[in-house]
Amino acid sequence: MKQEELTSLAIKNLHTVKDLEAVYELETRIWSAEEAVPVNHTVATVKNGGFVLGAFLEEELIGFQYSFPGFDGTKVYLCSHSLGVHEEYRAFGIGEKLKHAQKRQRLRKAMILFRGHMTRLKRLMPISICINSVRYALNILKMLMVKCQTI
Repeated sequence: MKQEELTSLAIKNLHTVKDLEAVYELETRIWSAEEAVPVNHTVATVKNGGFVLGAFLEEELIGFQYSFPGFDGTKVYLCSHSLGVHEEYRAFGIGEKLKHAQKRQRLRKAMILFRGHMTRLKRLMPISICINSVRYALNILKMLMVKCQTI
């Protein structure tokens, strides 16, 4: 593969079971079935504040990045669990592109936690991101409430 071929590389936020199954297949190919994160875990993560990013060349998934929220007792943070790139596509900066996309996604999701006024958010971000940020914040609050109840 040549560097020029990467011009069609697209990084997408993955939500569907089909996409997350493709991540599982790629993870299995990179490491093993024993080390791959089960699809039901990634689905639960995506529905509860985490995210999985996919790097696509044309329609082929060639890389992924998996993150979920954590809580250390005082603050919520993003846990960067895993990143993998298909062996044929390594050394082209795809992992770095995924990490940059992870940072952008983290900043989008965390925006609601640092800027509490909704009208200000609407000026800063498209409404769909704003709605996702609210959902993310609500999920974090729910997680904190469960954590407090178990103490």
